[in-house]
Amino acid sequence: MSKVDVLKAIEEMPVEAVAAIEQAFGKDEMLNVTPTVIKPFGNEQAIILKVVEENGQRKINVEATDALIILPESKDTLDIYENDGSEVEDD
Repeated sequence: MSKVDVLKAIEEMPVEAVAAIEQAFGKDEMLNVTPTVIKPFGNEQAIILKVVEENGQRKINVEATDALIILPESKDTLDIYENDGSEVEDD
């Protein structure tokens, strides 16, 4: 396992994240989401990039963590998100 300079990894993260976001959502739709992108490293370390919206402005937060734990994926969909543009109905 080689050591990676954390500042260099943080600097490179936005380029990788934009490519991943575009691949996941498409060029037109990528501006309509506020994604979080995680690049895991060994020893539960990671670089986390989060797009946030504040006062109508979008900005990017990038941070490094030394203790990333990712739980198993659930196949369910959270009711706070719209997948196909339709309204989510309450039961």
